[in-house]
Amino acid sequence: MKNLPVRITDIPESGILIEREESPEVFPILKDLEKTGECKFISPIKLSVEVKAIGQIYRMSGSYKTDVQLYCSRCLSEFNRPLSEAFDMTFARSIPDTTDEGDFQGKELTADEIEMTHFDGEEIDLKDALQQQFIMSLSQRPLCEEACKGLCQKCGANLNDGDCRCEKDQINGRFEILKGLKLDK
Repeated sequence: MKNLPVRITDIPESGILIEREESPEVFPILKDLEKTGECKFISPIKLSVEVKAIGQIYRMSGSYKTDVQLYCSRCLSEFNRPLSEAFDMTFARSIPDTTDEGDFQGKELTADEIEMTHFDGEEIDLKDALQQQFIMSLSQRPLCEEACKGLCQKCGANLNDGDCRCEKDQINGRFEILKGLKLDK
């Protein structure tokens, strides 16, 4: 992928703007998601990323857009969903040694706490950072729609297509004995 990774010596003071369309296959993790059937990318990924140098810290901000095909976690139907996110990330060769002056005085902050990503050498691998952003924007339990009714537990019919023919007032067999129970007040 051209311009990814980005050499820090190639970043002018005004920053560098990278705009392009990429196939999901360029990103190994996304390729694995398609291979395992977790999702299918149905359009190229449109990227717009700006990288700026602020001293020895490098800020990446941008957005991406694509369309994915997912399976509903309730009814198992395939559905398409646009995927679009804006993001900001900060990279540094060495994480600044800072302490928080607030309630946690004297506590050393980790790279995660100050939201910086460490990199070695003369290049920042934006591909890994972008893959992380894609993964975080995918729902762990995707729904075709918020009001999805799912599948009938007895016959497996998709309840979004209408009611099935199963008895609705059926009592769980373990509680059948309680059906005729009368309580005195």
